Amino acid sequence: WVRQFDSLESMEDGFNAIAVDTAGNLWVSGYSSGTFGGQSNQGGTDAVLAKLTADGTMIWTRSAASAGNDTGMSVAVAPSGNVFITGTTDGTLDGESSRGGEDVLVAGFTTDGTPLFAHQLGSTAGDSGATILWVSSGHLIVVGTTGGSFEGAVAAGWDDIVSFALAEDGTVSDVRQYGESQIDTVHGAMVGPNGAVYVTGTTSSNLGPWTNPTYGSVAFVYTIVNP
Repeated sequence: WVRQFDSLESMEDGFNAIAVDTAGNLWVSGYSSGTFGGQSNQGGTDAVLAKLTADGTMIWTRSAASAGNDTGMSVAVAPSGNVFITGTTDGTLDGESSRGGEDVLVAGFTTDGTPLFAHQLGSTAGDSGATILWVSSGHLIVVGTTGGSFEGAVAAGWDDIVSFALAEDGTVSDVRQYGESQIDTVHGAMVGPNGAVYVTGTTSSNLGPWTNPTYGSVAFVYTIVNP
């Protein structure tokens, strides 16, 4: 089957990520610049989460939004059934403070759509959450890219790899930042059978023992142990 969804005003809408829960429901996250699934637009693009049945029928939608531009880039389902998204915001979410530029957006919802939290984190430069995953140690991990010192961590270069642990109540811990002197950008991540998180992306740096003689863009795989 194929399903197509758009906002009432036929504005710009898109999905960037999908996950499946143990009941077979589909969870998709992305963005909308209009009234999407009954959720009024808060300004610019809003980060959206939609729950679909296995045959593609939309059950409900929710948004995590500011007056700026917000985008959902990844979605994960916890064993409890709660659902979490990460992405970017260049505005200020309710009750939060902008760090400057684009920040990482994280938000959580129950399986029936009740909001749990919506937070933003970052540096004074541009930051983005690329992937959110459930790890066997009993929490979520968010992996992305930062252009500055992320939540007090030490910057290594222009853009660095960043990760942090996220509890189901929205508590953030174990912020890690890694990189070299040039640009390191995260594109995706997966959890391995050993519990480690494997991250992939591009770099113009000399990551680890490897030498990039031209400082052009090359691919990397990076391992986060004990996430």
